[in-house]
Amino acid sequence: MARSKVLNESSGHHNADYRQIIKIEDSTNDRALLAQNSGALVILRATGGAADIQLPAASGNEGVWYEFVINEALDGKITIEAKDGTDFFVGEVSDVETATPSNVAFNGSSHDELEVASGAAVGHVHLVITSDGDNWIVWGQAHDVSDVAAAASSGNA
Repeated sequence: MARSKVLNESSGHHNADYRQIIKIEDSTNDRALLAQNSGALVILRATGGAADIQLPAASGNEGVWYEFVINEALDGKITIEAKDGTDFFVGEVSDVETATPSNVAFNGSSHDELEVASGAAVGHVHLVITSDGDNWIVWGQAHDVSDVAAAASSGNA
């Protein structure tokens, strides 16, 4: 019987799609995400202090998206930054901790930063951020919504 170098359905890798993992850890240097990283799972870990994650321009990048989760208690604030003055976050992060949930709303007109607080615990924040071509739509949940904040004055030029 002839052998083929083509993967078959039982090979474990046939038609397999792999998801890119980006770890934000052990560094306070700014980290720029690229449109080519779309669909990546961005794992937030201890950085040793405050760290910034810069998103690409929303314009021209319709459908680009990232998913963020905390995999290690944060020891510094992590700020996700849209392009300063041109791209904004719109949407909400809801609280799942109490029977009377609250949320952090992003207004789409001045909020160009999304902050995840120092001390946020493993598994306590889950975010999906997607470009609509004009702004970044944010949806997520936080075990304690006080771990997430909307802010302005992005340093992502």
